[in-house]
Amino acid sequence: MTRRIAPLAFLVLAIAYGWMANRIELDPWSAAEALNARTLPFIYAVLLALLSVPLLVRGMQVQGNAAQDPPNPRDWRGWRTAGLIAAAVVAFGLMIPFAGLWPSTVLLLVASLLATGERRWLVVLGAPAALALLGWLVVEKLLGVYLDPGLWFD
Repeated sequence: MTRRIAPLAFLVLAIAYGWMANRIELDPWSAAEALNARTLPFIYAVLLALLSVPLLVRGMQVQGNAAQDPPNPRDWRGWRTAGLIAAAVVAFGLMIPFAGLWPSTVLLLVASLLATGERRWLVVLGAPAALALLGWLVVEKLLGVYLDPGLWFD
């Protein structure tokens, strides 16, 4: 039963998020455009729903296998990791106005990798930097979208 709760919660969250994304009011000039304020949130909702369905099915299959041991509720490693990542997400949101999106993204990803146990410094520093650089190239250079660099870099 416990292996089905998280994917089911993600599916409910995806449906609620998609419903709320559909309620975003659009300006008259952007309502007819293919890409508007609803597009990205709706894509996120669909992706979350698509990712939760296989997890839900897998949880049902694993649940039917009685040979597996149930998770130990006294094992706090998973909760500690989730708490560290949640703190990194909060810090990410607080840092964006000051450091801008791309440096904040690098710090979020570095903190998340460290929280999950990654210790290879090339991965911990290289992957977030490469991902932020790729995001910057696509969003700001290729698409021409201006993002505020943050108060520290103005």
